[in-house]
Amino acid sequence: LVCVFAVGLCSTLFGADPIRTAVAKSIPLLLQSARTYTEKRDCFSCHHQALVVMAAALADERGFSVERALMREQARFTHDYYTNRLDRVVQGEGVPGGAFSAGYALVTLSLVDWPADETTDALVQFLHRTQEDNASWRIRGHRPPLEDSDFTATALSLRGLELFARGDHAAERKGRTARARSWITTTERKTTEDKAFHLFGLRWANADAETLNRTVHELLSEQRDDGGWAQQSGMASDAYATGQVLVALYRSGDVAVTNPAYRLGVEFLLRDQLEDGSWKVATRARPFQKYFESGFPHGKSQFISIAASCWATMAITLTQPHALERRF
Repeated sequence: LVCVFAVGLCSTLFGADPIRTAVAKSIPLLLQSARTYTEKRDCFSCHHQALVVMAAALADERGFSVERALMREQARFTHDYYTNRLDRVVQGEGVPGGAFSAGYALVTLSLVDWPADETTDALVQFLHRTQEDNASWRIRGHRPPLEDSDFTATALSLRGLELFARGDHAAERKGRTARARSWITTTERKTTEDKAFHLFGLRWANADAETLNRTVHELLSEQRDDGGWAQQSGMASDAYATGQVLVALYRSGDVAVTNPAYRLGVEFLLRDQLEDGSWKVATRARPFQKYFESGFPHGKSQFISIAASCWATMAITLTQPHALERRF
């Protein structure tokens, strides 16, 4: 059944209570786990800082109760981490995860309205120093699906430069963006992570509508019968891929939350959420640090599961009305 509603009537489309209940359960869990992470580790992470702040900021924007102090706390942790290694960052060093982490860090800071300063300037300079000869930014790690795609590193780098490049760096950004746009447009995509961040990258690089539309249709064609998306062919649908694709489709500007495909994706996520507010996704990455409990469930799969829960939370939160929209 194809339903056509205005965005402001999303509560009628999905049912206000299931959506609001799902988000109200997930956001406190995400933020508390992020706090626990910062008590046990001193390094910035995309899964416990960036994605958590992205989900919390969106929920705050859409009228959910969010502990803003906890969100700001994660941004402060992020800023302090890079400030403490400033001399190395400006030299193109000292950023574990490389451009992927630097881009996510800048997005994190932007969502709490952090002003441009010496630390953000250093991260921008890091991105300038690490752009490859082919105009992409390279992923350094191999932790699929989260940290495994040059498209992710490239798209996040473009967004970071857009948000914080100033002065001479701002003037230089246009040329870097144009070159990166060419790489994004012409390079083969293999995984769903590639395709989702290909779409984010096209949007952040101001690609033409026809190119955006082709990628939108490519992703829509890969939706499974259960309403979800998989990380790659041969795998089952999961919350990580489904949430990420829905957010990318929405941010493309071509797919509204009233689209039948979006509706089916949200229904998949609502069915897949666990009672504790989380979504579980099994890890397939080789561990590279000593195991510890971050305050998020699912044991050795806790990092990918919190990332999945962030993307899923963002995707269902987008169905809610808003007065003023901020974009990451």
